[in-house]
Amino acid sequence: MSGVRLGLDARLSGVRHAGLGRYIKNLAARLPGALPAGWQLTIVVADEKQWREIIDLSHEISQDVQNLSNVSVVVSPIPHYSLAEQVRLPALYRREKIDLLHVPHFNAPFFPGVAKLVVTIHDLLWHQSRGAGVTTLPAWQYGVKYAAYRALVDRVSARAAAIMVPSEQAGATVRQFYPGVAPKIQVIYNGSTDWSRFPAKAPNRPWPAKFLLYVGSLYPHKNVGLILEALGQRPDLQLVIVSARDAFCQQMRERVRARRLEKRVHFYHQLADSELKDAYQRALALVQPSFSEGFGLTGIEALSLGTPVLASDIAIFREVYGAHFYAFDPRSVASFIHELDQLTQENQGVRVAAYQAWAGRYDWDRTVDQTVAVYRKVMHE
Repeated sequence: MSGVRLGLDARLSGVRHAGLGRYIKNLAARLPGALPAGWQLTIVVADEKQWREIIDLSHEISQDVQNLSNVSVVVSPIPHYSLAEQVRLPALYRREKIDLLHVPHFNAPFFPGVAKLVVTIHDLLWHQSRGAGVTTLPAWQYGVKYAAYRALVDRVSARAAAIMVPSEQAGATVRQFYPGVAPKIQVIYNGSTDWSRFPAKAPNRPWPAKFLLYVGSLYPHKNVGLILEALGQRPDLQLVIVSARDAFCQQMRERVRARRLEKRVHFYHQLADSELKDAYQRALALVQPSFSEGFGLTGIEALSLGTPVLASDIAIFREVYGAHFYAFDPRSVASFIHELDQLTQENQGVRVAAYQAWAGRYDWDRTVDQTVAVYRKVMHE
């Protein structure tokens, strides 16, 4: 089918939006070259900086999204998770004559103003975890926001022609809450960064001599407090935390101060990919003590560079990492210390090739090709 106008909501693209932002940026940069002949792509971004990040990535992968004739960009600073995106975005999509809209998160408009809608649901964490412990908002505000969230996901799940998820485990969670949408679910794994784009160079960060690395947000379900407890038993180690989001960052700093670990825990905000690569390569291991995840992108990125991964023994990590990680009970500091000792006693040099071969299974071009296949199927139906 030619002449299709595809819309991509990329307002959550880029480093400031963590793993979700990396996923969307790779979609936006790679889609133009993967679309069927005659299809047009309209990318909606929040600001010019976001569009520049997409352009820069497209140049790195030889796509040149800026100058392709089948691509247009709309800069629209409509805040995500807002009433404005429910009211103003449908008008934008109608104005752009969008036939098929991909919202790569759950925050699609109730009435999107398009003929066909597809979404990506990365997880349903807030279906599974709720209450005062998972928010920094006042109780009344959280209650209103949570009710709106549930109503929106209910609506989007029913309205979407296809629901893409990043793992079998994420798909199982969606089916648990929405059994009726099972036929619409398509598992499409995330890719991994091509680190060869960033040649080795002298570090411009004063990394500690021996450190564990955590990359991600600091929401309670991430369980980073367990690592702080472990540091109390391993005075030889330090922890580097790289986070793109501010939520719960202050609380984590307070926990660090309470344990008198200020000189052993180092915070970094929104590192560039070249700096993140350097951190991965210099770390003793990447740590992921989460209770719940939708995929586990940082672990794949670490493995692709030959860096060992210490992660919770939960279903999603067993699915995504296979046998290529050190698994510990996320509720047990003793279990974490045991696996850490196993890691430090083993010769990691013999494992690097296996780590990198496993990570090679995850490729952004494959992700985009499979996503386009979903678009085609939806339009033909």
